[in-house]
Amino acid sequence: MPSKVRLFGAAMPRKTTKQGTRFLRDRLGNMLPGLRPYLDVFDHDLYDAAVAAYTGLLYRQNRAEPLGNSKEGLIFIPD
Repeated sequence: MPSKVRLFGAAMPRKTTKQGTRFLRDRLGNMLPGLRPYLDVFDHDLYDAAVAAYTGLLYRQNRAEPLGNSKEGLIFIPD
């Protein structure tokens, strides 16, 4: 997911490993402190959903940039 690379860098453990879920839990807990009480029960799909929702928030705050071709479709990633 390009948003995760932009937010956390390319050197991330695989999201389906214990190290990967720990990595995402720690990073998302710092970025979205309101989620901290729930992150221990998240699986990798919910972590992806949280990153996507955060990207949507950044888009609404004009803090995301488009990638792609406007005729074929754009995706937005954090600045």
